[in-house]
Amino acid sequence: MTTGIALVLAAAAVVATFFVDVKAAGITAAIFVAALAYFWFYSRHRLVANAPEEEFEAVSRAEAELAGD
Repeated sequence: MTTGIALVLAAAAVVATFFVDVKAAGITAAIFVAALAYFWFYSRHRLVANAPEEEFEAVSRAEAELAGD
């Protein structure tokens, strides 16, 4: 519920930015695209498993690789 409200408010803020100042909206869009590109090309390949299920899966995969050798 809270995330839905946040999404609606964020969308309204983006639309309002275009009505107030197109230059500011363009700058904001450029920053967003740069951050998205940074995540897509760099950060997503260096995520660290934090949840116990993710760590268990990583250990299981490593053990399976060792057993296969």
